[in-house]
Amino acid sequence: MHDCRKDSDALFHQFNVKLRNVFDTQLADAWIYKSSFNVLPRHVSGYKKVLQKYLGVDVSKIKEEGISKFEMNYAIWMERPIESQLLEYAAVDVKYLIPLYERMLTLSTFTRAFKRGCFRYVDSERKIPFKKKNDNDILLSSMQKLSIIEDSTIKKRKGYELVSTIFK
Repeated sequence: MHDCRKDSDALFHQFNVKLRNVFDTQLADAWIYKSSFNVLPRHVSGYKKVLQKYLGVDVSKIKEEGISKFEMNYAIWMERPIESQLLEYAAVDVKYLIPLYERMLTLSTFTRAFKRGCFRYVDSERKIPFKKKNDNDILLSSMQKLSIIEDSTIKKRKGYELVSTIFK
């Protein structure tokens, strides 16, 4: 999975399922970077960037077309049959995960520290009080609990960032 925190949170709250033994490709990308440069990247990469980087696959057009279909009307997902562009949009999120996983395994050794980092990352979202609505507040809260980022960094930049390691 790629950045599986929200999926993990939804599965836990709806079905009381706790994910285990997850290989998070977002964290794997950071781990590979750390293995190569002996420092973590300042930003974690989104799925599109990771696919481009490791597999040479560009899914931008598919994602943009899908988003344009539902960004103003999420109820479109309830319509049957589901439009082919939406099916393709949804499928691309999983279509490349196994080839991506296999490619990443050739580039680094994923130790117990990496596995512990994934375990903490997967559970981080559900440890946030539900009343928080702002995504930046949620991100800040979850990352601070993991000692991943500093407070000042997240306020200055958009997106996910790493300044210190979760792989302790």
